[in-house]
Amino acid sequence: MSTGTSLAAPLQATEAAAAVSRPLVRATWPRLLAFALALATAITALELWAWWRPPAGMAFLGSFWATEDVAAYWSAMREAAGQAGWLVHDRLTSEPHAPALVYPLYLAAAKVGAMLGASIEAAYIGFAWLGRLFFLIALGALVAALVEPARRRSAYALALAGGGFAFLVLLIAATMRRPDLVGEWAVDWRYVELSTFLALFSYPHVLVSLGALAFLLVVRLQLDERVSARGLAMLATTTSLMALANSFALVPTAIALAAYGLWRVATRSAVLRRELAIGLVFLLVATPFLLYSWRTFGQDPFWATVYGDQNVPHLLTPSLLPLLSGLGLLIPLGFIGAVTLVRERPGGWSLVLLWTLVLFALMLLPLPYQRRYGLGMPMLLALLAARGLATVTASGEWRRLSGGLRRLGGYAAVVALFSSALGVVVLVLTLLITGRGAVSVMPAFERASVVDASRWLAGHSTREDVVLAEWRTANVALRYIPGRAFSGHPIATLEAEAKEASVRRFFDATTVDSERESFLRTRGVTLIIVGPRERASGDFDPGGSRYVERIYANDEVVIYRVDVRRTP
Repeated sequence: MSTGTSLAAPLQATEAAAAVSRPLVRATWPRLLAFALALATAITALELWAWWRPPAGMAFLGSFWATEDVAAYWSAMREAAGQAGWLVHDRLTSEPHAPALVYPLYLAAAKVGAMLGASIEAAYIGFAWLGRLFFLIALGALVAALVEPARRRSAYALALAGGGFAFLVLLIAATMRRPDLVGEWAVDWRYVELSTFLALFSYPHVLVSLGALAFLLVVRLQLDERVSARGLAMLATTTSLMALANSFALVPTAIALAAYGLWRVATRSAVLRRELAIGLVFLLVATPFLLYSWRTFGQDPFWATVYGDQNVPHLLTPSLLPLLSGLGLLIPLGFIGAVTLVRERPGGWSLVLLWTLVLFALMLLPLPYQRRYGLGMPMLLALLAARGLATVTASGEWRRLSGGLRRLGGYAAVVALFSSALGVVVLVLTLLITGRGAVSVMPAFERASVVDASRWLAGHSTREDVVLAEWRTANVALRYIPGRAFSGHPIATLEAEAKEASVRRFFDATTVDSERESFLRTRGVTLIIVGPRERASGDFDPGGSRYVERIYANDEVVIYRVDVRRTP
């Protein structure tokens, strides 16, 4: 990233410009590394602040965004750290099932952490820091491969932090006293597939997947110039990393690589033999991952249901208008940039344009997991928008405006493009101070009493224990304990709705005790956690039953050990 910030002229990315800029590219790497280290460390410092200095009576759940999934990652990491193998179970549900290779990068982080004597929490936060650093460097490499030195800083900023109208939606919702508008329209604060900046506050594997995509694009651009063994090895490496982080990304990557290769052959920009070699290397690496995903999550009765069928309704792309709101000015500026690219055909940018179209199309087609296919699309769209912004500011129409109008338009564009990212920072800081609210749907903090009870239970339970609690309480417990949940995160729990109904019925004071006893016996429940959520579900207190023994209590939470044999 150079010090140039002007957007007064169209971007030039021809091969001649790339050759001239190579010494400047090398000179920018120290700056890029320094920036990446600073930003990755700053965001990680906010998480450490949340760990060590949470609001009074609260405890951090491990992520500022969508904390519900953290329980699945930590429980898998805990199982992997305690064994030699790599196959783990879904511990957020109680049914017996065959283990599988899921979350491989998290499992690797857990095993490395165990070798170093680190806790699961420390391994996770270290992985998150590395993921941020990797992505920020990879994005810089992509920008350097495409954009001339004088335009790189602005292009990098737009690709990293350019976003939609979520902050404006928040202001409108507050004015109209319609908080529901935020959930419906501020989609760039809900889905990492629609906000690159939000991804910095999300899960480590998301960042690794984005970084792998950026590096894969850089490698593919290098292969345009010369197909070498080194280049093909780099393609295989980036493909493997992408598959380990996010196997969903392999589908759009395969389509985009095939389409780009065919386009190059059709326009006589490349020899068919070389394009086939590139495609063959990708397929040789990607096919085993795709086959394993298909066999596990498409054919296995348990995994196909829990992580397949149950996931589909939660991964739909927002409807068109909220989607457009979530991308904001990136859409019109990206369109202008695309038109400019089609007219000028500079080297390298055709790949970005085609890849963006593939990701956008897959998000809109009626396919399962459709939103998952769009990860990385805002990043690439923002690069096109940078090109479009340069075209606008270099146009005669823009130059004929008065200086005051140009400044006003520039300030308005900056607010519209970057207010979403600023809003994420404001939300995170608000969370740190108050402990209330969320960047996404689930809160980032939990009552300290629930976390304290879960930490205690970690040392007083086994892998064979099954915990009964309201699913959000169970989700907290599964971060720490080695056992399983009767009902945990709805996406990771088999028959989640029916199980939550069973939990509510258990705590309903009108349910007869013999029914509860039968339920505990048939479901294999060995532990009951009673906290604020469970008391809100019903007035039943298990403490008066003969088949339980109280083993822990604090001001808000009581834990019971179940033994149905104690009933006379």
